[in-house]
Amino acid sequence: MRRLELCLLRPTSHALVRDVVFDKFYRVQRPESIGGTGLGLSICKGIVEAHGGFIAAENRLGGGTTITVALPLKEPPASRPG
Repeated sequence: MRRLELCLLRPTSHALVRDVVFDKFYRVQRPESIGGTGLGLSICKGIVEAHGGFIAAENRLGGGTTITVALPLKEPPASRPG
């Protein structure tokens, strides 16, 4: 598996709700704004799982979020002579 971690360092005043953050239409409630449709992480989860991987979200110490994506590493197909 190859693993990629994305760290969102934006200070937050809320705790990430790991159980629902990948649900369709879930949006984090922020006092300054409510933007987006709540579909982005749900779509990412569907794509990652369709490729046999996993995606997870964790709160960062000091604020922010870490999104971890892991995908299986496959051997490239053998090239055909031609």
